[in-house]
Amino acid sequence: MRKRYAPALIIFVVSTRCWYKLIRPLNRFTSFLSSCFNGFWLGILARKEIQEAGNFSYSRSSLYSGQEYNRSGLFDWEEKALKKHFYNCKSLLVAGAGGGREVFALRKMGYDAKGFECNRQLVSSANELLRAEGMVPDIIYAPPDSCAKSDKMFEGLIVGWGAYMHIQGRKARIRFLRDMRKRVKEGAPLLISFWSQAHSCRDNFHTCMVVANLIRRLLGRDCVEFGDELGSRGFVHFFTREEISDELRLGGFDLEEYSTERHAHAVGISR
Repeated sequence: MRKRYAPALIIFVVSTRCWYKLIRPLNRFTSFLSSCFNGFWLGILARKEIQEAGNFSYSRSSLYSGQEYNRSGLFDWEEKALKKHFYNCKSLLVAGAGGGREVFALRKMGYDAKGFECNRQLVSSANELLRAEGMVPDIIYAPPDSCAKSDKMFEGLIVGWGAYMHIQGRKARIRFLRDMRKRVKEGAPLLISFWSQAHSCRDNFHTCMVVANLIRRLLGRDCVEFGDELGSRGFVHFFTREEISDELRLGGFDLEEYSTERHAHAVGISR
């Protein structure tokens, strides 16, 4: 009986070891090809086309325009940041308001929350939600990478979940922060969230950057940055703590808190 099953056992052990030895280089090669693919399109597409790619991605997603998701309330890390840093705030401006999740949740909590969004379909979905809940449907459209114009001053600022990382280029992000800074007085909190480089593969970022910049130099365009990626959610920049701290400082804020728990986020205080 043992002799009968011995060849099958040997084949199983050998095949398992082969799989273990091959799967890691195969995954690395697949990851390399994916980075080359992202880098190619990040190099070929102009800034406006990259923005349109992100806009198209969010327009096709049923999640961010869905009523169930936008009625789900704040995430636990958002609530924690709100209680810790926004306790003296009543009026809040939400950038990248999406389908209205943050604005709706904040209004239910008693805040005077206003919002703006660069995706017209999400603006429509957000206002439908607010209207259905008996709230003023006043989330407005603003062009990508910009702050909506308003004379109103607020006591706190929130950049909607992950919206900050979709702004392409350090200069554009700092310009956006400076415009947001004009909406508050000194000492006001700002909450931003993003994806961190801490748990990402730096080799993939390097490959993507090299491929993209080779093309962009040939086309006479500005180079992309280490940490840039063009994936299923459009353009995304992965951050380091140093980048967040520096961009906040140049945008008119001092870094008060930085965390990669649950979802990477930071709180800045206007100065």
